[in-house]
This record gives sequence, structure tokens and C-alpha cells, in this order.
Amino acid sequence: VSKEDVPFENRDGLMFIGGFNHTPNQDAIQWFLDEVYEPLYKLNIKLTIAGSNVPEFVYKYKNKFKNIEIFSNISTENLNKLIEDLKSNPTRYLNFSVFGKNTSD
Repeated sequence: VSKEDVPFENRDGLMFIGGFNHTPNQDAIQWFLDEVYEPLYKLNIKLTIAGSNVPEFVYKYKNKFKNIEIFSNISTENLNKLIEDLKSNPTRYLNFSVFGKNTSD
């Protein structure tokens, strides 16, 4: 973390980055929006969702949660810029999966 970054404990926004051709990412963001995000939304915590092929169902949540920002099919260059911009603002990153499969067998 560079000295210019906001310390983690002072961050209050959330960001989810994922490729949505990967079904577990779709399941994870749907679970998060259905089961977790509402009380955070009521605290005015912003959620940024970025990735390839964001499915239509994600956009429907903007009707319920007005402070969601969605960046679909964002280029690597623009994604890196977005991450750098968010590092200087109060944002935490989400990294979760509802379920997955180990394919190393």
C-alpha cells in the first residue's frame, strides 16, 4: 500500500471485480446483493461492480440500490485506472465465492 492510499480502516465503499462468464461469480454477486448488501446500502455504502459480461440481472438491482456503479466489459487499462482511482478513495474490495469446485483431481 502506497503512502497515498487511504488506510483500510478508513475505507467505506466496496468493489467486486469478476468475469461474469464464470457462473460462481454470478452466484456470488447475486447472493451478496440478496443477502448482505441491503443494510450496507442503508448506511450509504457504495458498491462498485466491474467485470466482463455483467449479466442483466445485476443491472436490475440498481432499481433497489441507487448507489451501485456497474462497469461491464471494461478494458484492462480502464480497470487498472478505476482501481487506482478507488485506492485514493475510501473503498474495500470484495473477494468471495458462494461455492466452487476443485478441478485438480
